Order: sequence, then C-alpha cells, then structure tokens
Amino acid sequence: EKNMNRAGVGWLTEDTGKIVLAVICVVILLGFAAKLFFFVKADSEAATMKTQLETLTLAIQQSSTEGQEKIIELFPKTGWYLRSFPDNDFPQGNCRGGIGCICFCKNVDCPDKRECSSFSFDVFVEEEIFSGYSLDERVTYGEQENKAIVAERIESVLELQSIEVLRIFPQGDFIVIKPAEQKK
Repeated sequence: EKNMNRAGVGWLTEDTGKIVLAVICVVILLGFAAKLFFFVKADSEAATMKTQLETLTLAIQQSSTEGQEKIIELFPKTGWYLRSFPDNDFPQGNCRGGIGCICFCKNVDCPDKRECSSFSFDVFVEEEIFSGYSLDERVTYGEQENKAIVAERIESVLELQSIEVLRIFPQGDFIVIKPAEQKK
C-alpha cells in the first residue's frame, strides 16, 4: 500500500507540475498576444492619422492655390488634436524650413505621436481650448467662467471627434481651418 500511495503522490505532483507549466505557458502566450494587438492597433491609428493628414494637406494646398473655400470631411481617431503653430514653434524634427505647419497630435502639447505637414504659407487652426474644455463649453458656465481663467488657454488647437467637417479658406496671408459649424 505504501508503494501505491507513493506512486499516487508522484503521479499527482507530476501532473500538477505539468498543469502549472501549461498555465504559465498560456499566460505568456496571452501576454505576447496582447502586446501584438496593441502594437498593431498603434500602427493602425498612426496610419489612419497619416491618411487623414494627406487629405487635409491636399485641401489646404487647393484652397491656397485657388483662393477658394473648401469643406472637407475627415474621419480621425477620437482624442487626437489638430494643431497649428502661429509662433513657428514647430514640434522638434517637423516642418523645419516651412512657413506654416499643422500636426495631428495624440496629446495637446504634441510631444510625440504626431503626423505633421509643412507649407510654404501660413496655416492657422482657428480654435482654442481651455484645460480640456472647448471655448464653447466654457462660455456656458456663466458666472464660473472667471474662476476657471487660471486654466491654461491653448490656441490653435482643435480636439478631434470621430467625424470632423472642416472649413478651409484664405483670409489675408493665412489659410484658416475651423469646424464647419462656425461662421467666418
């Protein structure tokens, strides 16, 4: 009986070891699958934003050349921003040698994860945000508006939605970009 118990215990520990090893392998495989998924997702997001930037760049160039207003529809990733840089403070490594620059940025400050396009003329995004709230939302707070002025005002930034309809038109020496709902 003692030999049978030892054999049973040996069998049990051997199978338990195999099960633990199998579980560890599955966890490792799931980890690799998750990393691959997020890698592919990030590549897809960047590719989408690059395509949307090409569409916007073409419309800006046409508006400049023709001197006409253009209305375009973009399908960017939600949570990205469209920025111009009126002080020519372009993101490092982008738009050097250009007069105007626009970027789709993952973050408001455009430190990384961005797609940019430069122009031989000035381009201006006519929109501003206050600490994550758009100007239109901020105005509706009425009396509380003065209290929130401490928040940083960031000009020339448009927080993108999943569908954006933009007006692009010449105004003086600039090409102006703004949401289509707003009037000149």
